[in-house]
Amino acid sequence: MPHNQHPSDEFSPRTVVSSQTVYDGLIWDVLHDEVDLAPGGPRITRDYVSHPGAVPWWSSMSGTACC
Repeated sequence: MPHNQHPSDEFSPRTVVSSQTVYDGLIWDVLHDEVDLAPGGPRITRDYVSHPGAVPWWSSMSGTACC
């Protein structure tokens, strides 16, 4: 890779064969998926954290918003 090029992810859709929530938390969940890498190809499992993302907050004392 040239020194001026940064690595990046590429979108590459895969077929999710099954998905199961293994931990259902107040702020985040942990999911376990089985995914086909290619038609007729290998099947893998992945575990990951799912969360709602960041939210803006408002300070009523200062009257200012963040984010």
